[in-house]
Amino acid sequence: MIIGPSIQLANVSLQYGPNQILSEITHQFEGGQCHVVMGPNGGGKTSLLRSILGLTPFRGQIDILWDESVNNGKAGTMGYVPQKAMFEQSLPLTVMDFILLNQTRSPLFWRQRQKDKQIALTQLDRVGMANRADRRMGQLSGGEQQRVLFAQALLDNPDLLVLMSQRQVWMSKVCGI
Repeated sequence: MIIGPSIQLANVSLQYGPNQILSEITHQFEGGQCHVVMGPNGGGKTSLLRSILGLTPFRGQIDILWDESVNNGKAGTMGYVPQKAMFEQSLPLTVMDFILLNQTRSPLFWRQRQKDKQIALTQLDRVGMANRADRRMGQLSGGEQQRVLFAQALLDNPDLLVLMSQRQVWMSKVCGI
């Protein structure tokens, strides 16, 4: 069963400099469902989703309403899959290193816990990338890097997963459409 929050947008506007990106958007995304935000390139889709995540400033109101019967009334967790991986291509950073940087929130030279490695490997397996855990991130194709980002977003078993993807294959795999 999918459990997730309802998200209410009320008069949400976004502006970059003199450019109005979105104007007075009001919408409700029902909880427990898969929603797809579609539109033309440069239409504000990513900016809107980044605003919902609290990463981009906006005007108006965005409320994330968590089901109080879940997580003892506390807010749930969110996973985020950006459009592309941001890292220095020349670094000898493996897929496992990349995932553990986020998971452990500690430098790679510190001893990594076996439990964290196992969780990462489980999620990599879920997206078909476990056999590439020791490969360098810079050697992966764009699609493979996207899978690694997806695995990384699943590490904490989020209650809400936000995908910034242009790949329609993710919509069918995640939403079943």
